[in-house]
Amino acid sequence: MNSGADTIFVSYARENGDFAWKLVRDLRDAGIATWFDQTSIHPGRPWDIEVEHGLKSCAGLVVVLTPDSVESREVRNEVNLVYEDEKPIIPMLLRECEIPYRWRTLNWIDFTGNYDEGFTRLVVELGGEGGLAEDVVGARTAGAGDDAPDGTDEGSWGSEYESELADALLLLMTDPGAGDYLIASVGEFYAQFAKLDDDGLAMEIVGQGFVLPKKERTEARTETLAGLGFDRPDSDNPNFHQEFTVDASTDFMWLAQLARQGLATAYGVAWDAPFEIELGSF
Repeated sequence: MNSGADTIFVSYARENGDFAWKLVRDLRDAGIATWFDQTSIHPGRPWDIEVEHGLKSCAGLVVVLTPDSVESREVRNEVNLVYEDEKPIIPMLLRECEIPYRWRTLNWIDFTGNYDEGFTRLVVELGGEGGLAEDVVGARTAGAGDDAPDGTDEGSWGSEYESELADALLLLMTDPGAGDYLIASVGEFYAQFAKLDDDGLAMEIVGQGFVLPKKERTEARTETLAGLGFDRPDSDNPNFHQEFTVDASTDFMWLAQLARQGLATAYGVAWDAPFEIELGSF
């Protein structure tokens, strides 16, 4: 769950979700931490409370302007809350629309033409000297070698490697020639994914020899992993594991982040440690 004063809240209408997802991926690749509902809210968490927390704790907000977003009550509420907190707001004009009166005094960035030009200007505004998120650029590497701080979002840590894992998971589930399983390893620790019948996917958090050592199964770690949706080890499966249904709406980036979170919880794996990814067949 993304939170903290070094994140940029991305506000958009559902109808513009594809653009918002591309924007978030590009911002994270540029080293800018974002709060994005599709990746920052874990299943089972109350949506409205998590959004409010993201708005209250962010450094500022970018809003995608389209006819859909200016008519969206959720988008208006998000922008107005940040406006009332006197935090910086950058509107991005994606499609011509009637901009709400309260927002017209804000300088906006034109995305109606060339995306790359608009994105370059946005990054400058976010990361340049005196910009909206001067401290955000490079946040991914600022703590290199450290674990994610307690109480902060782990989602932005190691996001480059999580993107690679997300792409590999997509390949695993859509390309018949990719194989039957995927192993994302960090040293001797693994997140192992296996295809299931009926478009399902299983994930296990395992250690050297593909078994989670009993000494690692402290009650605190077990409770934390259970809170992330992992089933407890039992006689049938000695590892923390869970299964997913995979369809067109599956967020593979979230699965990659969940794998990272599971490894960090079970073994204390550093968030900036790269995944080694292997695809194979049984």
